[in-house]
Amino acid sequence: MSRYTVALKDAFKPLSIFSGSLNEIVFTRTIVNVIELENIHFHHDSAVVLPEPKHDTPDEENEGSSLDVIRRCYLYAKKNSDKELLIAGHTDTSGSDDYNVTLSDLRAKSVLYLLLGDGKNWAAIAEKKHQVEDYQQILAWVVSTFRWDCDPGEVDNIDGPVTKEALKKFKSKFNNTFSGSLDDSEKMFPEIWEAMFHLYLVRLKTILHTDEPGIVKLRKNVHFSSTGPQTVGCGEYHPKSGSANNRNSAIDRRVEFLFFSPNDFPPLLCHPDTKHCVKKSCLLYDPALYDFQPVDDSDISETFFGILAVRLLFHEQPIQGIPVRFFDDSTLLGEAQTDSFGLASLTPVFEIGYYTCQIEGQPDIRIPTTISNSEPVDLTLPFKHPDFDLE
Repeated sequence: MSRYTVALKDAFKPLSIFSGSLNEIVFTRTIVNVIELENIHFHHDSAVVLPEPKHDTPDEENEGSSLDVIRRCYLYAKKNSDKELLIAGHTDTSGSDDYNVTLSDLRAKSVLYLLLGDGKNWAAIAEKKHQVEDYQQILAWVVSTFRWDCDPGEVDNIDGPVTKEALKKFKSKFNNTFSGSLDDSEKMFPEIWEAMFHLYLVRLKTILHTDEPGIVKLRKNVHFSSTGPQTVGCGEYHPKSGSANNRNSAIDRRVEFLFFSPNDFPPLLCHPDTKHCVKKSCLLYDPALYDFQPVDDSDISETFFGILAVRLLFHEQPIQGIPVRFFDDSTLLGEAQTDSFGLASLTPVFEIGYYTCQIEGQPDIRIPTTISNSEPVDLTLPFKHPDFDLE
């Protein structure tokens, strides 16, 4: 007896078998590897992918930042470079069907441009479809992540005087840090979105423990179908919260990374163009055809022990240009100067444990190694450094 294994999605394709004998045909579902995206969320009626989700509904669940999801996508693609990626955008069930298809497509493209490092196109989408609370939340993230003085106050979706002042401070700090040329007005425009995107990439490189050439190399591992689209907008047709209509739900506003093995990329008959999704023709989300399996951390694990990283602060502001020396007992491991974010680090692999950092004018400090996307150790300088006016 001959045995044939056929994917259900290919059940109607011709199959050559031997005649005159018993044949067994086994139908299977096609495995799709999915990066779980509870970590990427969007505000209502917005296409701006946020660096960190906001808890705006009781049913929202998340375990990390959207940038960590991008990190996981890079590492999975690095180990599975033969797989083809499709990015699928989704909305909640409030609004009309056609409107939500367009919005979900914009969300998928927003994530695509973040993945590809395309700040100009990302900013164009953000400018086209955003809410005030988007840049309020990004400004708040910049305060907590980079210690910049640009606090917008409450994230309330109101472009009030506190938010306007925070935006002006953000522009000034960005210009001083990156030799930018943003004007000092209180208005949003594409170049500001590009500046915010630049900080996304700075943070992304930090949690990947890499530099610009390194992240460019990681992007080259991501492959898309040569015959199908890179993104699709599925609108409200596949809500995670259930089938309730006209529901404003954060967990439904999501984007999914779908990885297919070679020759398994689906026929997207349900997407004749970017403005329409024909639900009855959808094969992609048919559970009889496709078996969605979340990517496990073991699929993306990297051999990594730890780095030494500190962030120097004075009056809660980062300090640039201070030399920091790192020791293992009395052995000097290396020296680094703090950058514009107050960060100084040694990136070679070190055994997990405690080491000593030395800053002129300050007692030696014992610091632990950091791993994965852990934060650097914050050190507040309480003194006047001999080479810097810090009083």
